[in-house]
Amino acid sequence: FYKTLTQWLLEQGFTQGKNDPCVFTKGNLKVLSWVDDLLCRGPKADTDAFYDALADRFDIKDPSYLIKDTRLGFVGFDICMTHNDNGEVVYSMDQTEVIESFLDDHEVPYSTMVKCPMPTAKTLHEDSTPIDEDRSNRYRSIIGTLNYYAISTRYDIAHAVSRLSQYSHAPTESADR
Repeated sequence: FYKTLTQWLLEQGFTQGKNDPCVFTKGNLKVLSWVDDLLCRGPKADTDAFYDALADRFDIKDPSYLIKDTRLGFVGFDICMTHNDNGEVVYSMDQTEVIESFLDDHEVPYSTMVKCPMPTAKTLHEDSTPIDEDRSNRYRSIIGTLNYYAISTRYDIAHAVSRLSQYSHAPTESADR
């Protein structure tokens, strides 16, 4: 899909970013592509024209627009627009809801902050018994999701997730605790 979309965007007169090939610009309009999700920013008339042309070429859902005090979901992020005390527009992004949902889905209880979410190295090596294939697949799925959070918004867990990622090929009982 990415190649088809890229070709279409270029045919529409967009310029593809050199540093980030998922960013396309045309005048005041910017389009960000992530797999099959698009985020568009620009004047309302240009944005509407873009979505109309996109709908003529592809089967798309109705676009959602970011408006004051309403969250817009995009690839696991909630993007918000508010106004500060001076009336200036403030944009923010967070993953609170998706992370809480992830924790609930995996029955991980909420806890207070800890200095380091990483167990001691000794704990990781106590039981090197390999886990079965079903648990290994679950482990890899959880570590993959945690890696996404670690590089997106939760830099504080990056070291711990990196250490646990080392067991992705052959997860053990200790790593899976």
